[in-house]
Amino acid sequence: MAIRVTFGEPICRQVGSREKEVSLRKEDSETSITLVQLARRLGVKIEDSEGSLMILVNGKVAPHTSHHELPLQDGDHVELFVPLAGG
Repeated sequence: MAIRVTFGEPICRQVGSREKEVSLRKEDSETSITLVQLARRLGVKIEDSEGSLMILVNGKVAPHTSHHELPLQDGDHVELFVPLAGG
């Protein structure tokens, strides 16, 4: 069981790659984790990131208020990136 995670700049430099796969351990009865738990596992801080970090789960924006409760399941795709502005 696994969750695919894609990182944008500058997060990809922090974790050392553009994409990682996070395995959920069947033997530990871990069949889902939250966004916050996933980020901790990857060494990415999202708790105080409201507005400075965009998180998508399966192509849909995950509201900041759901980061502690939203369960991630096998096969989910999470994208973490810093929104850019410019023109």
